[in-house]
Amino acid sequence: MKAIDQVIALEREALDGWASGKAEGYAIHAHPDLIYFDNLGAQELVEGMENVIAYAKKTFAELPAHTYEMAGLKARKYGDTVILSYQYHPSLLDGSPSTKWAATVVYSLTGSRWKMVHANWTMLIPPQMPT
Repeated sequence: MKAIDQVIALEREALDGWASGKAEGYAIHAHPDLIYFDNLGAQELVEGMENVIAYAKKTFAELPAHTYEMAGLKARKYGDTVILSYQYHPSLLDGSPSTKWAATVVYSLTGSRWKMVHANWTMLIPPQMPT
């Protein structure tokens, strides 16, 4: 399996954990030194897998189980690094859409395993038109 395909499969496995309603499930392939940002509560750097897990458990404690689509997925490999960019389009189990996000996630080959070393998530909020 090509490196890009391996990393996409790892990211889908991590997202499956997240979509099951367990926020900490996203860190399944995280490097211990993971760096994480989002525009919700982690606008300042959250560093380290354990700190990211603690942040996710607290911030997304009420995360409902849902399905998702990785829309517009782009993946690029640069040496021992793979960068994924996509939009995360979740839907609640009743089929209703939830808030969309944009993600840039970086995996690095550590030994013989791909590990998530950086994740940046941005909640996509529709622009408000002036009234």
